[in-house]
Amino acid sequence: MRTYLLILLLLPNLVFAVTIPTQYKLPTSVVFTYTPIMINQSCKLINKHLSKLNKPHYFTLNINYPYLNCKDNLILSKTFNRTIHKAVNHEIKDFKNNLQSPKALRQHHIPGMPLNTRSNTFYINYQVLFYNKNIISLRFSNNTYYFLSAHPNSYFTTINYNAAQNKVISWKKLFSNSKDLKVIAQYSRDQLAKILIGNKAKQGLKTNAITLEMIRFGTKAKLENFKVWNIVTEGILMNFQPYQVAAYVQGPQFVLLPWSLLPDNNNYLHNVS
Repeated sequence: MRTYLLILLLLPNLVFAVTIPTQYKLPTSVVFTYTPIMINQSCKLINKHLSKLNKPHYFTLNINYPYLNCKDNLILSKTFNRTIHKAVNHEIKDFKNNLQSPKALRQHHIPGMPLNTRSNTFYINYQVLFYNKNIISLRFSNNTYYFLSAHPNSYFTTINYNAAQNKVISWKKLFSNSKDLKVIAQYSRDQLAKILIGNKAKQGLKTNAITLEMIRFGTKAKLENFKVWNIVTEGILMNFQPYQVAAYVQGPQFVLLPWSLLPDNNNYLHNVS
C-alpha cells in the first residue's frame, strides 16, 4: 500500500542539505566529511573505518561507512546499521570475486616489480547529501583497482533511508509508473545533451553523434538506468556511472530532477511504500 509523504517528511528539523546546481557537476563545497551528525536529539551518525591488508591474496581494503547510534531507538539503529553492513559487504564480496588468484599474480614476471607491490585495492567513501529526522540520503563512492589494469574503476551506490518508517526508500516503488519514468528519462536526456554536447562542440559531429548515442542508451526509460539516486533539498539527484552516458574520461554525470517534475505536480509530495 502506498502512503503519501508530504512536506513534513522533508522539512521538519532540517539541519543539513547540499545545494545541487542544475549543472552536472557537484559544487566544490560538497566534501567527504566524517564529523558526527546529530540526526535528531537521540540519534548520532558517526563514521566507522575498516582497513585490511591481505598479503596472501594481494589486496587492500580501505572502507569508510556510516554508523547510526540512537540512544532511545535501538531498533532504528540496528536496522539501519544492518542495511549499511549488508550493502558494504556486498561490494567487498564483488571485489573479491573479481580478484586474480594468488598463483596467477605470482606468475606475472615484471622486471623491477617486487611481488609485494602486485596489489589490488578497494576503497569506499561516502557523503551525506541530505538529512533530517526523517530521511538520511547517502552516496557511496567505490573505487577499485586490479593489478595490471589500465586505470582504477569508480562507481556510485546510494541508500536513501526513511528513518520515520525504518526502511530503505525504494526507487522502484517510488516511481513505478511507466509514464513518470518516461518523463524522468526524457528530462535527463535533454539535460545531459546540453551539457555534454556543449562541452564537445569543437570536437566534430562524429564525436557528438557518439555522445548522443551513449546518452540515449544510458537514459532509456528503464529502472536500471535510474537506480543510483539521492534525495536533496531541491529534488532528486540522479547519478550516472562512468561509461553510462559518457566516456570514462568525462567521469560520472549528474542530473537534478526538480520536485516540480516529479509525480503529483507538488514540490514535496512523494509516493513512498
